[in-house]
Amino acid sequence: MDEFSYLSVLLSIILGLAVTEVLQGFRRLLQSRARVRLYWPTITWAFLLFVIYVQSWWAMFGLREHHDWTFRGVCHRARSDHHALHVGEPCAAGLPQQ
Repeated sequence: MDEFSYLSVLLSIILGLAVTEVLQGFRRLLQSRARVRLYWPTITWAFLLFVIYVQSWWAMFGLREHHDWTFRGVCHRARSDHHALHVGEPCAAGLPQQ
């Protein structure tokens, strides 16, 4: 197994957890639609985050030809390319919790 395989598995797990959180928020929203009033910016933001997460995972495959993996390079790439992972928290707060 090369470095890309290790890193892609790690990033796939992180993105998978992020996608799961967004989809669970949609599930909770559907279950509580009788009690909760829908607010379109929250729904739009959650859908946009879902698209960004899937796009980040898909774009990661383009890095398979990159062979010079260092810790500093991975941290820089994660900060610049996958910054949407850190803005997902407000999305979870906007969707119903129960």
